[in-house]
Amino acid sequence: MDQALCRCQGYRAVTLATQIETEGCAEALPFLRLRGIAKKFDHVDVLRRIDLDVPRGSFTCLVGPSGCGKTTLLRVLCGLESADQGSVICDGLDITQQPAASRHMGLVFQSYALFPNLRVEDNIAYGLSRHLSRGERRRKVDALLDVVGLSGFSRRKPNELSGGQQQRVAIARALAPEPSVLLLDEPLSALDAQLRQQLRGELQALQKRLGVTVVMVTHDQAEALAIADRIAVMQSGWIEQLGTPFDLYCHPANRFVAGFVGRMNFLPAMVVGVGAVVLPSGKSLPLDTASLPKGTSVELGIRPENIALAEPGAGPGIALRLRVVVREFLGASMRLEGVHEESGAEIALDMPLHSGMVLHAHTHIEAFLPATHLHLFAAKP
Repeated sequence: MDQALCRCQGYRAVTLATQIETEGCAEALPFLRLRGIAKKFDHVDVLRRIDLDVPRGSFTCLVGPSGCGKTTLLRVLCGLESADQGSVICDGLDITQQPAASRHMGLVFQSYALFPNLRVEDNIAYGLSRHLSRGERRRKVDALLDVVGLSGFSRRKPNELSGGQQQRVAIARALAPEPSVLLLDEPLSALDAQLRQQLRGELQALQKRLGVTVVMVTHDQAEALAIADRIAVMQSGWIEQLGTPFDLYCHPANRFVAGFVGRMNFLPAMVVGVGAVVLPSGKSLPLDTASLPKGTSVELGIRPENIALAEPGAGPGIALRLRVVVREFLGASMRLEGVHEESGAEIALDMPLHSGMVLHAHTHIEAFLPATHLHLFAAKP
């Protein structure tokens, strides 16, 4: 594998020193800069003045519900769509008006778009310069096949490959011209769950070894959390939050991000003063209310794994009596879906398997929501 990387000109295993240098200057000079990107289709705003910085050598995921604009943003980035407003800067060069063929970006589509009549080696070689000798083309194709783990498959046709193998060929073909950026549009969505999990790990490892800058669109939040350095969560043409997977999961900027990235439970409440909220049951709780005025309707959010069975002296928090309505086996744990009958709120909590096995539907439990794990969000209008 390492020898193949060395033979594949333009890509090198990223040394620690290079990584440190890249990460150190990434904030000051992003490799990709999108500023004020706006796009309309039939008078509908699909992108609303998007700003996005992508550090060199990073793996950035665009996530969001269908129709949020993530694929359109990727197409604007690579030049397949023109923006109505804004600019695209790559490595300090304004490429906003450049055609897709001149942007030096590799693109892998959801369908892979392999040529069915060409062998694997010819699919990969398709994007290579015609000025290369036959021997140079052969060496480069062999190196890329080795990199994506398909040595020995060069003479097969796409219909003789599995879905995962076709995806690897598509990535190798996109990498062949040594692009400055690799763009992936839902590259794993057509695969079964087990293969997707395997290939997302391989994709992440490949990106780290090559040090190529990657921007990927995915609808799968778990996929983005697993492989991305940074995630941009989009809704209705906006970026709601950009940050590391840890930041988005543990410190969501708003209710939408909290509910979209992972599972989040929500309870209605109201601000009754500086640093205090009250639940519909009348129970008050000290929480940081920031600058929200008294009388503001809010929602308290908490992850299922942060809820426990109530114990005496558990500290500040909320004790709720829940009626279990669904029990879901998750392998290492058991997820209980319960209803707080006073408010009608649906609450999910994750429990150790041995504890969850003895609880059944219609069982009543006392759950405890510790204040240290509660998030406060403005209520949906």
